[in-house]
Amino acid sequence: FAKYCLLFLMQTVRTYIKILLHITHNNDSFRYVAIISGISLGDPQYDPMPLQLFVDLVTGQLGSLKDQTFYSKVVRLIVAGDSLSKHTRDSTSAKQAKYLTTKTKAASISAAQELDDVLTQLVSCIFVDLMPGQFDPASFSLPQQPLHRCIFPQAAQYTSFQSVTNPYEADIDGISFLGTSGQNIQNIQQYTKLRDSVKIAETTLKCRHIAPTCPDTLGCYPYDEEDPFILRDCPHVYFVGNQRKFDAKMSEGDQGQKTLVVSVPKFFDSNQVVLVNLKDLSCFPVSVATLIGEECVSMEKGGGANSEEEMEEDELLPDVNILPDDEGDDME
Repeated sequence: FAKYCLLFLMQTVRTYIKILLHITHNNDSFRYVAIISGISLGDPQYDPMPLQLFVDLVTGQLGSLKDQTFYSKVVRLIVAGDSLSKHTRDSTSAKQAKYLTTKTKAASISAAQELDDVLTQLVSCIFVDLMPGQFDPASFSLPQQPLHRCIFPQAAQYTSFQSVTNPYEADIDGISFLGTSGQNIQNIQQYTKLRDSVKIAETTLKCRHIAPTCPDTLGCYPYDEEDPFILRDCPHVYFVGNQRKFDAKMSEGDQGQKTLVVSVPKFFDSNQVVLVNLKDLSCFPVSVATLIGEECVSMEKGGGANSEEEMEEDELLPDVNILPDDEGDDME
């Protein structure tokens, strides 16, 4: 009986979500796609407060009426890789005898359970596309295959949850999105003097190849007939995740086609989520950091409020900014 009650409740929730999404879709006002990357669950320095604040904002459980009205226009969330921290990949246990690690619980298990709880809260209100990253439990070579749904037993029950590949391509309300979890950009930065993520991404876009270092210095599956990283169509939005800071640029091609190139910062370091307006392709970051969290980050990095140079390097965020300013960092 409890099982049937649970199934009935889940079906009711799904129907309610579809009604809300239908109302939002038919609204003539702006609609947004949120992009987040580098959550790094399982890191020893991980602070769950900023992520939970963002979840509560999107699900309408936090903020004023104005805030709730604004975040109700977020129709989809793209998680651009590295949801789990590199600390969850314990290589020392693989070198030990099995009888010494029989009672040892892998750090990735608890981190994956925590990620499942977060995704369950999100998919109850909006569509969520989960991309694998460098430190996620997925294949190493590009293109990375979707994370298995059995890792997320709660979130996988919702039709609004989708585990996708990396690179990822989607069409959202007639706007084509193309993005990676950042390995292609980070690999170019390792072997060249280029540091600007947006300029590198724009160069790969104009060269019509999003991973030019494959397979020389970046692992990928062997393809003998067709290169899957060659661009045949120009996307409206091209994003790269797990970058040092937020940046965006409207790139124009030879034939007049325009693409919004977005550098998505690591949420673990910046506490920032990027919002893309589907109507005019404007783009801006939203900070969900708290004053306490910033003081902790400043102390851990050895910086201080008295050091202006170190503050510029660390790029500390404002105290609280859960609603973007009209005079903020809107970019077209």
